[in-house]
Amino acid sequence: MSKFVKVMYGTTSGANSDFNYKISEVNISNNWNSKADNPRDFGGFNYCSEECILRWLHRGDTIYDVDIPEDAEVVQLEGATTIYRTNKIIIKNPRKVDDDLALHFYEISKIPEKSYYKALGVASIMNYKKTAYAILKDKVNKNNIDEVLDEWNDFISHGNKYDRKYEDNFVKEVESYLYEVKSDLLISRFVGKEPYVKQLTNDKIINLTGQSGSGKSTYANNNFNSNEYEIIDTDEIFNEVRYEKSSGLNKKLGEYFREKYDTLPNLMNDFDLIYNEILEYCKKINKTIVIDCAQFHCVKDTSILKGKIIIIRTDIDTCYNRTISRWINTHKQNVWNYTEEELWQIQIPELDKAAEKKVKKNWDSIAKPLDGMGRFETLTARIGAITGTDEIDIRKKAVLILCADNGIVEEGISQSGKEVTLAVAKSMAQKQSSVCKMAQALGAVTIPVDIGIDSREVTDGVRNKKIRCGTRNFRKEPAMTQEEVVKAIAVGMELAAECKDAGYQMIATGEMGIGNTTTSSAVVASLLGCEADLVTGRGAGLNDEGLRKKREVIQESIEKYGLRHKSAFEILRTVGGLDIAGLAGVCIGGAVCRIPVVLDGFISMAAALTAERLFPGVKEYLIPSHKGKEPAVVLLMKALEMNPVIDADMALGEGTGAVMMFALLDMAMSVYREKTGFSDIEVEQYERYKQDDDFD
Repeated sequence: MSKFVKVMYGTTSGANSDFNYKISEVNISNNWNSKADNPRDFGGFNYCSEECILRWLHRGDTIYDVDIPEDAEVVQLEGATTIYRTNKIIIKNPRKVDDDLALHFYEISKIPEKSYYKALGVASIMNYKKTAYAILKDKVNKNNIDEVLDEWNDFISHGNKYDRKYEDNFVKEVESYLYEVKSDLLISRFVGKEPYVKQLTNDKIINLTGQSGSGKSTYANNNFNSNEYEIIDTDEIFNEVRYEKSSGLNKKLGEYFREKYDTLPNLMNDFDLIYNEILEYCKKINKTIVIDCAQFHCVKDTSILKGKIIIIRTDIDTCYNRTISRWINTHKQNVWNYTEEELWQIQIPELDKAAEKKVKKNWDSIAKPLDGMGRFETLTARIGAITGTDEIDIRKKAVLILCADNGIVEEGISQSGKEVTLAVAKSMAQKQSSVCKMAQALGAVTIPVDIGIDSREVTDGVRNKKIRCGTRNFRKEPAMTQEEVVKAIAVGMELAAECKDAGYQMIATGEMGIGNTTTSSAVVASLLGCEADLVTGRGAGLNDEGLRKKREVIQESIEKYGLRHKSAFEILRTVGGLDIAGLAGVCIGGAVCRIPVVLDGFISMAAALTAERLFPGVKEYLIPSHKGKEPAVVLLMKALEMNPVIDADMALGEGTGAVMMFALLDMAMSVYREKTGFSDIEVEQYERYKQDDDFD
């Protein structure tokens, strides 16, 4: 017998948001007409079987078991999936829908094949990545891709936003994968399969591709000997570090491209040009040419491809592990050669849900009321999910304080001049600033970093990672170049990796830079698509006229560059700051290295939102600390789905709020580590009700 369920947002349905359902009680519809000619006019309550609910998971974030009273009327609506409608319903056993539960529903699903294609859309808009990947793996192939795209496009283009999370970033990602399958290249990003081989022409060309970390180079070395084949590695041609170490044909091609072009072509954008140039250069070589390149998916005109294409299809987890290991080993010492192409190869790992659940159970075994430590139990469980263990240890902590100046200060939007940035950085080096005093009390280390102070002075005790001496005045021109943004993000990632390698178990974000509330407000307003007035505050203490000028400058710049329609990267480049970019990198690096990152206030949260928009999933590795005074914080909390513990009207910056959170977490961990059990105090252990267990 089927089990019936209903999915909603909390206790309200998107179809009738005015009706609040009562749990474990009979709910009676205010509108019911089972004799209506049009099913839309029936009214009542919808529900369906567990085997069909996958198709409807976009209708909410909470799922309930359903009982139908004996005196209820029920109408069965036949379609691709069977839906039931009734005038009376009992909902019970609520539990939150997450990716794991969605995957379970997929595994037991019994819906028509075409419905899985719409279910792919459901999983994508709800950001259920594992579920979407499973559907892609099992249900999508070259033979059915046109039908899949028809169903996908029909689902994505219709429906109301009231019943979905609408995760546009992941939707676009999945959509790009679908069109990639439709293309002649058929690159599989999700699962491990045998290499895909297709003969395109009779030319002596082998196009060897696959994701970064898939094992292309190993495959080439094992299958193509030097007597018959000439292997071209595009990384050795276009990556400056690899080029310097290259030899033979790769070295000659590197020299050729550098002599012919003032600016090297971009593999991502100019792949067709690069491919044709390589073929032209190698046309007199008698050996078979093997072009080893991860960017074949960037080809715009597939008719240019010659010879044979071989696609190495390695599962994404293996690719990820190889890529990250290679990144840490390569860039830990030399971040300056990190490229934008390499940046976009980064993958954010999944949280360890098993460890998270174990931490929660450990808390329940401690002699206290269930959930007695409130959000600190949730936060420590999240730390367990990040680190992959319930044996949590966060005693070794570091505060990364990124210092940079902002060219927008020229516009008179700050009470202080840029010279203050250097002065405060020097005080941090001497352990005299506010955050240093606080960190010392906890035994945490403070690491001030010069990522863009407008001074050539080198200060002992301040890490020199300077990208440039301050950003440009974004009212006149974009604040940074594309390369500068990439370098700043890479610096932040490198700093996070260094902390991890040095044995630090938790990182806090801090910053120092006159004018950075202006840059942060501009970034946040652009990312959220709102007016500058809503997110712009007084910073370090502007008067009314100064605040008016600040808001005017931000709003004018947003409109000048059309930032509401630009990517997070372009927004950051245009109106951001080196400190924000670096802090975004710290957030990304924390996720990559699986080290919890405690956010400070407004500027850190602006960086966190930027990181999340660049690499969805980063926010899961971030711990909020405090709700600051800046008006944007409330909007940032909502966008990041964070609820900081501390609400003390703090506005100091430097990482002070995050360090205060360190202290609170330490106190919570003192309870967790000691694990005084109920038997120790001769008290019977509290037990969760069945519905509480279901929330795990």
